[in-house]
Amino acid sequence: MNEGFPEFVPTQVTVTLDRVEPTFASGTLNTQASHVNIQRDDLVRSQ
Repeated sequence: MNEGFPEFVPTQVTVTLDRVEPTFASGTLNTQASHVNIQRDDLVRSQ
């Protein structure tokens, strides 16, 4: 059964991490999240 994993698409968006904890991190984007459809709980992968 296909579980429908999300597709990772390069967005060229930069995030500055403001807080790093053992189970999560939060930060500030260099653009509005709505412009690239980033929502709360989305996964972010760095290169």
